[in-house]
Amino acid sequence: MKVDYSSHKEAIEVPKIEEPQLTEIDKDISITREASPENIDRQNDEVESSQSKTQNILLNPMLGSIDDLMAETEKEIRSIKSEKIELNIDQVKKVWDEYRSIVESPSTKVTLEKVLINISENSIHVIVPSSVSKEEISQEVQLYQKLRDEFNNNELNIIIDIDRSQFPDLLDTQGAKMYSMKEKYDYLSEKNPELNNLVKKLKLKVDQE
Repeated sequence: MKVDYSSHKEAIEVPKIEEPQLTEIDKDISITREASPENIDRQNDEVESSQSKTQNILLNPMLGSIDDLMAETEKEIRSIKSEKIELNIDQVKKVWDEYRSIVESPSTKVTLEKVLINISENSIHVIVPSSVSKEEISQEVQLYQKLRDEFNNNELNIIIDIDRSQFPDLLDTQGAKMYSMKEKYDYLSEKNPELNNLVKKLKLKVDQE
C-alpha cells in the first residue's frame, strides 16, 4: 500500500539565526586587537608610505627644475668661457708688467723691460733689440699663458721681432753694444750654472760695466 504525501504538504519554516550581540567585553577585546602594536606599526607604515609618495610627487618637478637650471647655468658659463676678449694694448702692458715684477732673474727683468709692444687683431707683437732678448723672452712660457688666459684666447699669437733701430739708447758710440758684460754673464750663467764654477776655477774676473 502506497501513501500519497502530496496532499499533506506543509510549509516548513527555517528558523532565523540571529547574529550574536557583542557584549562590552567583546567590544573591548575588538578595540584592543585593533590597537595592538602590530596594527599601530602597520598603520604608521601605511601613513609614512603615503607621505613619501606625496613628497615624491611634489619634489620630482622641483628637482627637474633645479637640474634644468644647473644645466642652463653651465651652458652660460661655457659660452662665456668660449668668448674671446678683444685685445687691449693697456691690458696687455699691464699683464706684461705684472709678470715682470714677479720674475726673479735680474737679467730677465731687464729684458722684459726693454721691449716695445703692439697689437693686431689676434696677435701681440713684441719688438726687442737683440737675438739674445728674443731667445730669453721666447722661453717665458708662463708669460705667454698669462696673456692668453687674460684674453680667453688660447690661439693668441705672441710674435717677437728684432729691430735695433727702435732702441737708440742702447747703442753706444761704437755702434753695436746692446748689453753690458755683466748682463751677458748673468744671462749665460743662468742658462748654465757651471759657468760660475768655471770662472772661479780659472780665477777670472767678470767685467761689471
